Amino acid sequence: MLEHDIHPIVVSITGGGELAAGAVNRFIRNQTPLSAYEEAIRREFYPEFRGARRLARIVFSNPGLFYRLASKHPGVLDLYADILRGKRFYRNFLSTVFQTALRKLFLP
Repeated sequence: MLEHDIHPIVVSITGGGELAAGAVNRFIRNQTPLSAYEEAIRREFYPEFRGARRLARIVFSNPGLFYRLASKHPGVLDLYADILRGKRFYRNFLSTVFQTALRKLFLP
């Protein structure tokens, strides 16, 4: 199962693989197909993978821009570190950065 392959990510996001454990339990108890597990993986992880891909595309296609942004606003790196610590999500990173930037531009 996918949970075993990406164990460190699963532990940090789900707290230990509840998705896989729940899917196996439901399969054993009432023969629920494991496709329900696959759907749960899509629902739980795919938005995060899409957010990570979006951020990577922006950063790697514009490294100078990202460097200038991070140099002038080191809090951006703190926000990213929060993702790595499991305190924030990739899918919300860009909107958080933009909201913060807009607040700094328009609010005293």
